[in-house]
Amino acid sequence: GKSALQRLLLHLHGGDTGLIQSTDATARGIASLLGQSTIPVALDELEPGDADSNKERDIIQTARVAASGGRWARGSSDQKGSTGQLRATFLFSSIIVPGILKSQDLQRIILLSLNPFAEGAKAPDLRAETWRKRGADMKRLIIDRWPSWAKRLDLWREAFADQGIHTRDADNWATTMAMAQMLTSEALPTAEELAGWCAKVASAITADLGEAGTDATEVCTYLLSQEFDVFRRGERFTVAQWVQVAAGSPGAPHSLLGDFSNDIEGRRARSEAANRALAKACLKVVANGKDDPFLFIGHKTVRPLVALFEGSQWAGGAWKQSAARIKGARPSSVVRTLAGIQSRGTEVPLSSLPGIMDVADASIATPTRAGAPKTASAPSDTEDFA
Repeated sequence: GKSALQRLLLHLHGGDTGLIQSTDATARGIASLLGQSTIPVALDELEPGDADSNKERDIIQTARVAASGGRWARGSSDQKGSTGQLRATFLFSSIIVPGILKSQDLQRIILLSLNPFAEGAKAPDLRAETWRKRGADMKRLIIDRWPSWAKRLDLWREAFADQGIHTRDADNWATTMAMAQMLTSEALPTAEELAGWCAKVASAITADLGEAGTDATEVCTYLLSQEFDVFRRGERFTVAQWVQVAAGSPGAPHSLLGDFSNDIEGRRARSEAANRALAKACLKVVANGKDDPFLFIGHKTVRPLVALFEGSQWAGGAWKQSAARIKGARPSSVVRTLAGIQSRGTEVPLSSLPGIMDVADASIATPTRAGAPKTASAPSDTEDFA
């Protein structure tokens, strides 16, 4: 299906003169072919590459620059640099969306899925002359109706704003919907048409927000999912689970630092033990009773904390920039001493860390140490099945 769609788009754009298309391209090759033109680019088979390959990453970076009309600069062996501006629209097609896409990439891309043809459906007619004529007719319509473009785009932007859609999502979808409506109607969109379509699109955008994420949500997920101090009775635990224990979360794993205790002193001792372990990585859960509890993330590049971010985009201390963008985060007003190291840091409310204070699913019976199932009313954690 995707290759047929690529072929259809090539015909619509009038062939190679109207569309740069390839199944095996490099970022430099694309930039060279584009030059100072604004011809759209359609790349097929942009599948996840080998672990040591930067090809897909470089192509996506080129698309990101072109989406904003940015400039590129390259050096050469004779010390004569070259520069240019990229301004083009990119279409990628693949069976699997590359996992290297970052939040800033996903916010610039509209992801579409192709459904299979219904059983017995007739194959589409992809005759070149038919679709080239249709493509030429569409371009003629765009040129004739171009004077109304700015007004149409403003109307769609305003309608999306009414649905709470702003920034890059509005850039993507207002442009797309305005162009589609301009092709189908000479008249400007009505208020009912704008409201109806924007409500549908806003629903899809909202559903996809969790997938796209932001730099702040990504740094949260990355840090909390890292395994920390793993040698505990043969089990592996993540930073999130240590934070749960330190915060006294009902969802904390029972096998980490002993079972839950109904005794207040026992729970406090368990929390303090977890914080002592986290302190080695310049992390600490703080609950002073006045404000919401928060996770202190140190700024000092102590080895255990550096190791947690090693190999990521937040390595080398860059985590402090992204942590400051988490909802409700604030710089610490005091210098904390953790495991003998003094450091300032960022205080992140536990309410901004999804899942930390959640209650474990008590509807699942889990085995006790003696092998007997716990009752549904007892504290339970699905990890006990491991």
